[in-house]
Amino acid sequence: MGRGGFANGTPGDRRPRFSALYLSILFFGSFAAYQLGLHRGSSNCPLQLAPPAPAVNNGNAETRGEEVTGGGGGVEGDGEGGGGGGGRGLIRGGGGPLPEQQQQQQQQQQQTSRLTYDNDNGSAHLVLSPARGVADFAAANLGGSDKVKYHNYHVMYGPVLAPFMRKPVRLLEIGVSDGKSLKLWGRMFPNHEHIAGIGYWKHGFGKAENGANPFKRNLTDKHVLYTGSQADAGFLGKVLADLGGHKFDIIIDDGSHIPWHQIFTLETIFDTFLKEGGVYVIEDIETSYWDKPGVSLYGYPIPNAGIGKQGSAVEKLKGIADVLNRGVLLDPSYSILHGNVDHLMSHITFSQNCIMIHKKDQEQWKHAEQHNIQNYHRAEAAAYKPRLDPSRRDYRRYKATSNWEVSGMNRMGA
Repeated sequence: MGRGGFANGTPGDRRPRFSALYLSILFFGSFAAYQLGLHRGSSNCPLQLAPPAPAVNNGNAETRGEEVTGGGGGVEGDGEGGGGGGGRGLIRGGGGPLPEQQQQQQQQQQQTSRLTYDNDNGSAHLVLSPARGVADFAAANLGGSDKVKYHNYHVMYGPVLAPFMRKPVRLLEIGVSDGKSLKLWGRMFPNHEHIAGIGYWKHGFGKAENGANPFKRNLTDKHVLYTGSQADAGFLGKVLADLGGHKFDIIIDDGSHIPWHQIFTLETIFDTFLKEGGVYVIEDIETSYWDKPGVSLYGYPIPNAGIGKQGSAVEKLKGIADVLNRGVLLDPSYSILHGNVDHLMSHITFSQNCIMIHKKDQEQWKHAEQHNIQNYHRAEAAAYKPRLDPSRRDYRRYKATSNWEVSGMNRMGA
């Protein structure tokens, strides 16, 4: 190929034949311009990577399982932006910017991408992203509760509470102190159905003006305060009866912080007070590490605490990992907590100075239980059983010592 684009380079032959180099430049130049148009979200682009975004109503998807969509440049991932489409998940761009008012509303929400439905009543609610859960937890702390100010619990379990923050939740907090946290929960869960607190009268909050110790005070039509000890089985039974069968989505134990109190309360109310799919949070587990002899808190001794010791609630709850995997142990009856309440647990998370435990949704877990426990336990599971010691000597020895009581435990009442 000669110069000028003529065959054989001869001016006499006027048949135009483009060189390979010229064709390559033309092709790659066109392709680059096309990709630039896609990147900019041009409405003139001949091919869209995603279908046009559906109409958006204040950032809410209109159908079950739909992603919330923004109107500007699309973003796929965990970003907060994207031309007004905020939150975590798939944000599809549709071309031009949203109207200013609608864009501001979406930017203010910056919540999740997904609209979900409540199994109980079919109502829809937005599920916040974990990051938004942290932010909303902190923002709700207008009264200066130590949960945020000192303990930074908004970082530790704000992400766990995020799915509940727009639901009509029922919440119980044990240990309400001066009442600041009850107000925090009211702001954090604006659609709450009921918030209850348990206060201990010895610390002042919960006493009536005449100094009496009432069992129950209705603070508002949605807020109630019970007064008594979390380590008193009789008191907890009285609260249960007063609830009339209504359970809680969230339970926060910020009570005495005494390790055996924490385990006793968990074993007593996890089944009867908490809904399936609910979350149980134990705060201030620092006391499980207090190994100085004779240490106490609020007048209660904390015996034999410390890492690896049986006075530790943390040490006790570490064993939940084995209970969750009891099917692999070929022992579906294995349990370390009183009343086998650990069989009702689906997840446990340890974080800084707190523990979060989820109660399983029995319908969701039905098949998992069948496969993980029953199938492993079947005698014909020949492919699996030879991998375990047939005598199970070490396991039996460990099991015999795993069901220990936390030091100081008194099941007859505080």
